[in-house]
Amino acid sequence: MPAVSSRGRATVGRDNQAKPRSDAYTGLLLLSLLAQVAGAVFLFLDYSRYPHDGPPKPSALAAPVAPAPK
Repeated sequence: MPAVSSRGRATVGRDNQAKPRSDAYTGLLLLSLLAQVAGAVFLFLDYSRYPHDGPPKPSALAAPVAPAPK
């Protein structure tokens, strides 16, 4: 009869393995995350300096008195 595999965590051979260490690429990922956060902060600071009421409304122009040339 074949051996039945369990869904639980197997204890054979897995306890002796060490966790992988972080390498230079992990540091670069962290550095790029910090750069993106800093960029988002600077974008917010720059955007918040603009006025919030929008552009000024144009004044009404007078209609031309003379008809257009033919």
